Amino acid sequence: MIMRRDNAEVLTSMISGAVINWFLTLLIFGVSAKFAAGTTAVFFICSYIRSLVIRRLFRKGEEK
Repeated sequence: MIMRRDNAEVLTSMISGAVINWFLTLLIFGVSAKFAAGTTAVFFICSYIRSLVIRRLFRKGEEK
C-alpha cells in the first residue's frame, strides 16, 4: 500500500512538472511543440525514476 501511495505522489508531482516544463520550453526557447514534448518526455522519465528511487531509499532508512 505504501508503494502505491509513493508511486501516486511521484506521478502527480511529475505530471504537473511535465506540463509546466512543456509550456516553458515552448515559451522560452521557441521550439516546436513536438520538440518540446520529446524533451519533456526524456526528462520526465529520468526524473520519475530518480524520484522513486530516492523515495524508496528514504523508506528503507525509516524501517531501520
